[in-house]
Amino acid sequence: GARRAEYDASRRRMGVVRQGVWVQQTPQGPMELLFIEVADPARFFEQMANSQEPFDVEFRAWVLDVYGIDLTQPPPPPPEQVLDFMIAPRSTPTLRERPSRTAH
Repeated sequence: GARRAEYDASRRRMGVVRQGVWVQQTPQGPMELLFIEVADPARFFEQMANSQEPFDVEFRAWVLDVYGIDLTQPPPPPPEQVLDFMIAPRSTPTLRERPSRTAH
């Protein structure tokens, strides 16, 4: 959108490596799932809470208005990880050619 450059600059300042948003339909209505990957989560939340950059100030106000989350307050403790499953990468499979059929 019109403020994409400001958004990108904000995320870079805060050390965001990756961010994704999904919408999950639930019986209670749609729920947004937000994933943010950062090298230093404490630094991210500190900067999100205290930045005086105009975009960040407006973003905090928008989050408070839309979601009722006050980003100037300390974040809740991180969730407890109970599973981290990953399939180990395999070596590249080799292609086998089918035996050719010969006409008899």
